[in-house]
This record gives sequence, structure tokens and C-alpha cells, in this order.
Amino acid sequence: FSSFYFARNAYSVLPVTLLDFNGRLLSKSILLNWKTDNEQNENTFEIERSLDGNNFIVIGTIASVGTAGIHTYSFTDTNTVTLNKAIIYYRLKETNIDGKFTFSRIINISVNNDEFCSLFPNPVNETANVTISINQPQQVNARVIDNTGKTVKQFRWNLPAGSTSFSIDVSTLAKGMYFLELKGTNINEHKQFAKQ
Repeated sequence: FSSFYFARNAYSVLPVTLLDFNGRLLSKSILLNWKTDNEQNENTFEIERSLDGNNFIVIGTIASVGTAGIHTYSFTDTNTVTLNKAIIYYRLKETNIDGKFTFSRIINISVNNDEFCSLFPNPVNETANVTISINQPQQVNARVIDNTGKTVKQFRWNLPAGSTSFSIDVSTLAKGMYFLELKGTNINEHKQFAKQ
């Protein structure tokens, strides 16, 4: 997984690096896991949930270790199937000891145990956020294809069971229509998106 930095604004970057943020359905609950590196001045992680991808509420808080080195965290959102939603969205709010905070990227988890892929926003300006949910670990080959059929970006991901989110930089692509192709043992998806 590539490193993801919590950005406070366009001119500064918080020291903590989010190495991984994913989740998976376990019975009637969703288990969220994340891994950080280089924590400095961190205070807490708030776990936020949304049913529509826009409006989030805090469902839990975990104190950060706040020291150098790699740290792993987990949080269980219980009885999520009672929310009657096929997809539930999550993000992390990282707060420093000085009160400043930033948000992680959003991941979404399928509650009905189906395998799926989502890409947002669409249209895309600079970064496409991709979430892949699978029922068993597998290697997924991904290609970004332009409207002439040419492969302009290519990736290979070894994914665990559950939902995993990625950010794809499309800032260098020309404006137009593209397809994201995903192929694995049990996944064969094509997502169309527009680059602005």
C-alpha cells in the first residue's frame, strides 16, 4: 500500500502517515483497521460513519500512540446490518494535541457481502478514489484505459478479504472519458469516469 499523508492544507503536511485503512464485514458488524507510521503530536483518531457518503457522525474515538514507528489500530462498528443500507461509508478524523485536525480518505464497505467496486468522485479532477470489496484474498489487476482503448495506467494489487481503498492520481491525464478495468479471481469490473 502506498503511503497517504494527512494534509492540513496545500502548504503543510502533518507528520503522521496512514499506511493502510480498510474494513470488512464480520457477521453483523464491520471491523475497521488502519496502520500509521511516524506519529508525532497526534492525540486521537475519531471514527466517523455515513450512510450517504456526505453526512458523517462520530461513532468512536481511539487515543493515538503518538510515537515514532508503525502502529496498528482497529475498531468494530457493531450491528451495522440493522442500518438497512447496502453500503456504509467511513473516514478517520485525526486530531493533533494542539486541536488541529484532518480527515482520511473515505472508504465504503458492502454490508450485503457482495463483491463490488466503487470510484468517486466522478467526474475526477486530480485523484480518483477507488474502493474494492472482495470476499476472499486475491490479486487484482487494474488498468486505466482511454477512449481509444489505450492503457494509460496499470496497477497490480494483492488484496485481503474485505474492503480496501486506493487513490489513483489522474492529474496528468487529458480531459475526456476513461475506463477503470479491474480483473481478479472473482472480480471483473469496468467503471467509466470522466476526467475534467
